[in-house]
Amino acid sequence: MKSVFIFLFLHQAIILNLVISSRSEPLNSDIFRCRKDTGNFPSKGGYKQELSEALKWLDDNFKTNKFKFSYYGSSFGGLLAAATCPAYIKTEACASCMKSTFPQLVQKCPQQKQALAWTRKCMVQYAPNATELYNMNWFIAHEASENKTKEVLGLKNALAKLADNDMLVYEAAMNRDGGRYAYGTQAYGLGLVVHMVMQCAHHDRFLSGPCRTCLLLVIGEMKSCCSGAIAATVFNPRCFVRYAHTDFRTS
Repeated sequence: MKSVFIFLFLHQAIILNLVISSRSEPLNSDIFRCRKDTGNFPSKGGYKQELSEALKWLDDNFKTNKFKFSYYGSSFGGLLAAATCPAYIKTEACASCMKSTFPQLVQKCPQQKQALAWTRKCMVQYAPNATELYNMNWFIAHEASENKTKEVLGLKNALAKLADNDMLVYEAAMNRDGGRYAYGTQAYGLGLVVHMVMQCAHHDRFLSGPCRTCLLLVIGEMKSCCSGAIAATVFNPRCFVRYAHTDFRTS
């Protein structure tokens, strides 16, 4: 009888794990944001040329230096543009994403001085000055799976162990050479494992304090927006947190 119970327990664990894994669809939405309160470029100005120069600079920098982040402009004034990619994205895919996304962003946000695009492989943004480019509060967005786990409390506790104890936050904030990036896993329930990454954007590469502040802000949003979701991404202009029940870094 005992062996029967063990078999049923393991059988249930395997089925539940397979169900969640098969439903952990990638979060592929492209999200564009056009900021209105920083003003518009003058209609007869040379902003289109400057945006074209920014795109060329970012593209050349990616190709030449093999970076997964790049920055155009001066902090003292004028247009600033930046692009960054999750650390697990290959450099070639990162550069390709940036090059295709930047023109889409300009098209979707005609004349706006500040805009941001988020895709699965890159984040691209531009702003009229450094203060606005570094502003983590002008918007926060999330994408969550419609599929919910049956073990809501178990998932909540697993995510808390990854995020709330500051382990990954500290690792990401202090990981200067690794691009302010951290990855971790946490087992829970009947053989389930949640994977989480967190990363700060390019302009936090040399500053651990703003990175940590940003990640804590995003984690707080994740708790309120995405309870029970088997996969979710939350981000703002300076950082993102993503989790799923499959290792999406290799997909």
